[in-house]
Amino acid sequence: MSAKTKFDLAAAATRAAHRSAEHLLGEIKRTREERDSAGSRMARSIDTLDLVLGSLPEEEQRKYRKRLLEITSDTPSDNRGSDAYGKVVALFRNAPNREWSVPDVFTALRKARKPPETKAVYNALNYLEKSGRLIRIGRGRYYVRDWGAGYETVEDLPSDGTERVSEHDV
Repeated sequence: MSAKTKFDLAAAATRAAHRSAEHLLGEIKRTREERDSAGSRMARSIDTLDLVLGSLPEEEQRKYRKRLLEITSDTPSDNRGSDAYGKVVALFRNAPNREWSVPDVFTALRKARKPPETKAVYNALNYLEKSGRLIRIGRGRYYVRDWGAGYETVEDLPSDGTERVSEHDV
């Protein structure tokens, strides 16, 4: 193969990479715009729901607000998937602003009455990282991403106001 042919192939590959990069950046931009638009629609719907709930008895309002929390929370459900998945999610939910190493996860999970299998824990970690729930900050090190933030209301407090009732108690 001549030097000119090699140069032409390299130039064509570079042009193709530029086109692909431009296309992917366009897709990312459109996806972000769609996400932002969906976020605005969701915020307007929540505001409207608040107005509608104002006409319901308090007990009914609490039920709807609890459902809203389930829908809008970034915390994944711990009752989907395997037992190991549920235990990993519960572990991270209880300490959301912590950096976790894989050994830390196994140490904490071994305290359970029936610790999950190693492979199942790795599968849960992999799924949570790929779905964006965990941020991988290094080999075997993860940070929980924005779990636990949600819609809190006065109804979450006991009548004497002394301590907050967690979602798990409701």
